[in-house]
Amino acid sequence: MTDVLVTRLSSKGQLVIPQTVRERLGWSAGLELEIEVAEQGVTIRPHRAPARHGIDRLRGSIRYAGPPLSDAELQAPVTLDEAEDR
Repeated sequence: MTDVLVTRLSSKGQLVIPQTVRERLGWSAGLELEIEVAEQGVTIRPHRAPARHGIDRLRGSIRYAGPPLSDAELQAPVTLDEAEDR
């Protein structure tokens, strides 16, 4: 079932989305919205950030509990013997 509500566009181009609609959709102040323009009007929906791909998805997912490593230690190659010890 679709509800039809009426609101008014301000002189500054602002549109008030009624509180009942915001509560029903879980929208709060600061939410970024996408506006899709079509022949018959517009569609407004929450903006979804583009999905991260590849290594970006893994950033921060592995925790290191040891002492801080120097730049040289981070850049040093790991030998097979060292990898087996870990």
